[in-house]
Amino acid sequence: MKKISVLLISCVALFSCSKSNTIEIKSTDDSLNDKKIEVITMDEGAPEPVVVASGIIKDGKLSLENPFQGVEEAFIRVENQQNMGVFFIGEPGQITISMDATDPKNNVVGGTLSNQQVQDFQNLMNPKVEAIMNFSSENGMELMTLSQSNNPEDKEKLAELDQKQNDLMSDMTQTVENFKQENPTSPISMILLMQDASDPSKDIQETLATFEAFPENLKSSKLGLKTKNVIDQKIEKDSKSLQVGQKLPDFKALTPDGKELTLDQFMDGKKLVLVDVWAAWCGPCRQENPNVVSTYNQFKDQGFDIIGYSLDKTKDAWVAAIDKDNLTWTQVSNLQFWEDPIVADYGIEGIPANYLIDQNGVIVAQNLRGAALGEKVQEILSQQ
Repeated sequence: MKKISVLLISCVALFSCSKSNTIEIKSTDDSLNDKKIEVITMDEGAPEPVVVASGIIKDGKLSLENPFQGVEEAFIRVENQQNMGVFFIGEPGQITISMDATDPKNNVVGGTLSNQQVQDFQNLMNPKVEAIMNFSSENGMELMTLSQSNNPEDKEKLAELDQKQNDLMSDMTQTVENFKQENPTSPISMILLMQDASDPSKDIQETLATFEAFPENLKSSKLGLKTKNVIDQKIEKDSKSLQVGQKLPDFKALTPDGKELTLDQFMDGKKLVLVDVWAAWCGPCRQENPNVVSTYNQFKDQGFDIIGYSLDKTKDAWVAAIDKDNLTWTQVSNLQFWEDPIVADYGIEGIPANYLIDQNGVIVAQNLRGAALGEKVQEILSQQ
């Protein structure tokens, strides 16, 4: 009897161990039954995702052996359905994932501490993102219309909407910062730090210092090595790119009426100038234009000016966008797309890109977005 009990206990222990390092997947309905579920990762430098585990979901459930030995980014993907996936942290332990094929917001990850933190972060961010999307959907057209009006009442209304939009963005940004401060050793915080490393407005040396404060096991994991590589690449890039305190190189381009203009010529007698590199085909540029218009209208009578430099390919599209977005400041372009000399001279890898320069052409700030642009212009003008 004693031997049977020992054997029974051993079997239970063995079963428990076998379940302690698995990925348990559940479906909230029957729509995923008999479908192949893949666990994928993206190795650094790999052209395509790598499938590290897979299986067929039956009766709404699938149990997979956990293939992860360290910490890395991972996804659950339904085969042949690229738009259906769940992000989670790949790490040892029992990871639980509940999938809702009808609404991704209802996906739930957990099991391990890191994945509980993933879910906590998602719970914090979902309402913030939804609020911003709702605001954009409800007010996007009105913002564009108001930005093209010179009516004082419309300008006041535009300022109110801009402030509401900026408040929503600031609230989301603060939520992210609070999470990082409250979870300084979380893999999610490291992923957010990796995003900071790609943000031109972030100080890369501060980002590096934050990375070094993470636990050694996380820094040496796949996620940690990937993050460090992004930081190192940014440091190397910054060493070769334009920096605050440097004089912005001169350029030469044509105005819409065909007149040649250089930056040095434009700067004659100016106090503070924003060199704004954009294009009609650039969605993020067009989304940012109302904010640039608002900033220009607010400070143009105080010594602030803008010169727009377009990377467009065709004159018609360029001129139409200038008119539609109410960009009333000086505009130039060579209509050479990414072959334009300014791309190489300024080290531009994406647009919008902008450079705020003083009366001597020295960069005082760069790549300012949203409320940060108006705040910096106001700060500098108040000191003059």
